[in-house]
Amino acid sequence: SQTKRGERFMVEYVFSDGVLREEVLHEIAKYDMLGIDLETRGLNPRQDDILLVQLGWGDDIWVFDARRINLEPLFSVLRDLNPLLISHNLKFEDKFLKHHYDYIPKRGYCTMTAHALLVNGLENRYASLRKLVNDYVGIELNKDVRDSFRYTYGDITQRQIDYAADDVRYLSIIFENQLKELKRDGLIDVAT
Repeated sequence: SQTKRGERFMVEYVFSDGVLREEVLHEIAKYDMLGIDLETRGLNPRQDDILLVQLGWGDDIWVFDARRINLEPLFSVLRDLNPLLISHNLKFEDKFLKHHYDYIPKRGYCTMTAHALLVNGLENRYASLRKLVNDYVGIELNKDVRDSFRYTYGDITQRQIDYAADDVRYLSIIFENQLKELKRDGLIDVAT
């Protein structure tokens, strides 16, 4: 396990079964909402592997190396506790998680779908996570690392861990702001 503390956040990279211990699972179990994201070798769940599974909320982020550890204890906790899982393009995570772990969140929220509801088709561009982080947080995400996962067969680099963590780091802020906008516009029942 490697822990990296930034100014406001903690990222724990979990890369061995010994690290995926009760302590980590107990920490995750404290949350009734979690951001989730996957780094995969490609876009097809039947052909491509999951490399990393990221979970986090606010300042706490876990990056699990799916190639090296048995994630069944993690998904067992998620099945039992049924947290609201928040993602950008949740259908992507759903397809991979169903195929690889026979897991689909019972409660999910997609920031990309919520954005589409909020703009009602008035924006003529794809609502990428990069765009939403820029709009809601004022930070420009660097997505240059994304393509490196396709060719990762050895160790995961620190740059890849940081990239993966960023994909869940801001979901809580986006979610909270979108909820306010959805309530304001009378769309909360449609989005949740």
